[in-house]
This record gives sequence, structure tokens and C-alpha cells, in this order.
Amino acid sequence: MRSDAAVTSRLSLRMRALAELVSPCEVLADVGCDHGFLSIFFVQSQKAGRAVAMDVRPGPLERAREHVKSYGCENRITLRLSDGLAALKPGEADAVLIAGMGGGTILHILGEGWEKARETRELILQPQSEVSRVRKFLLERGYRIEAEDMVEEDGKFYPMMRAVPADGVKNRKERPDRKESWSREELRFGKKLIEERHPVLERYLRLEERRCMGLEENLAKIPGERSAARREEILAELADVRRALRRFDRHPASDPTADLPFDPATDSAAGPAAAGGEEDYES
Repeated sequence: MRSDAAVTSRLSLRMRALAELVSPCEVLADVGCDHGFLSIFFVQSQKAGRAVAMDVRPGPLERAREHVKSYGCENRITLRLSDGLAALKPGEADAVLIAGMGGGTILHILGEGWEKARETRELILQPQSEVSRVRKFLLERGYRIEAEDMVEEDGKFYPMMRAVPADGVKNRKERPDRKESWSREELRFGKKLIEERHPVLERYLRLEERRCMGLEENLAKIPGERSAARREEILAELADVRRALRRFDRHPASDPTADLPFDPATDSAAGPAAAGGEEDYES
């Protein structure tokens, strides 16, 4: 049997950050398990008593099966071919992990399997696009995002979150959580990340500010209604970025990228609110 340290070395920075977000649990449902290393890590580290590792693709599931066997975890990890949560039994898991896929796919999985998802104690999600839609979905379903993290790996940014029922009770009815109010920039970039002045988010915001400024400057030189409409969208995005950055500048983080261009005196971007406000943190 291979050691816990051996599987830990197989985890990327993103996967290690995800592992930190998961609370100790009896049974973890790993949706889209791919190679299965996260499930192996959880049972070997005893952070989970058992794991149900699922993937919609037979190839990755077979590779996961080989890895589970090589690490001697056959008795603690069940592997299932599953489209989302379809193969998970009701009440079987007390935590669900869905990571490494687009936000639209995650919302589809949760929507199709919501009766099973809401029976769990917590949801750990790492959408690679449409992150604000995922946050909004959780809040509208009466969940509280109690922890967030963000890592930069190979030039890409990965936000992730842990969500729990707002009243701490499983099997709650679907109803909005009216106790929490999130602003546009909090939905887009993460309320917890902003409140904690997360250094990786700050780097992302400053890069986004520079990108938006460049796009707006170029679009201003192009005549026509289409470019004008796109410029208004960019100005709205820039306003969101600067509202978030203003909260960092009150309490500057120690991140060395803080010297990237940012002039509070120019923080007057105006324009209609972006219809979707959706972004891909990998771009």
C-alpha cells in the first residue's frame, strides 16, 4: 500500500486547496472524480471515513479504479459510473465535492440532483466559469457560503467555496436566505475573499482592472453602436472591479502585485449594470 504522503504529492495546488475546504465527514461524494486522487487522499488522511467516487466517463473511472487499488483503498472507496449525482443513493453522503468543471455544468448537476444534494451537510464547489451564478444559486436555495479560497496555478485563477444550509439543518425546504445580502462585486468575486482581503483575489482584481482599462481605451476609438455597447459592458465590469479593490485599498494586503496600476482618482467608471456579470476565472 502506498503512503498518504505519496498521494499528497500527486495533488495539484488547486486540489490541495480544495482538500482544505472539506470538513471531516463520514462519507464524501466526489463528483467528477477523474483520476481519483482526491478521494484516495481523503480516506487515507482519515478526513473521510469512506468516499463514493463518480465520473460520467468510463475511461477516467477505470484509471481511478487502478489508483484506488494501488493505494489499497478498495474497501473504503466505491467507484460508480454516474451522470452527476444520479448514482448516489439518497442520504448516502454527508458532503458533496464538485470541482474542475464549468459553472453551468455544476448548476446542471445540482439542479438535477438537488433532492440528494440538499440532504448533505455541506457542498464544496470549484466552478471554473460562471462563478457568480453558482453563488447566486446557493443563496437562493437557502445556503450560506461559509468559506472561500482562491489559488493561482499555471497562470489560471481558481475560486472555490464551501456552502452549508443557512440554518444548519439538513433537508431544509427550498427558500431564499433573506439574512444575507451580497453586492454585485461580492457575487462576482466572492464576499469572503473580499472581506478577508485574499492576496490571490487582489492580484486577479488588479490584472482585471488593467485588462478592462485597455479594452475600454481600444473600444473608445472604434465607431459604431456595437463597440459602444461593448464599451458600456466593460465600464460596468471595471466599476465592479474597482468597488472590490476599494475595499482592499482601505486595508492593503501584503501581496507584491499591489503596485500594479490602480488610480483611485479615476474610479468614476459609469454605465448600466452588466446583464450577466459572468466571468471565467481561467481566462
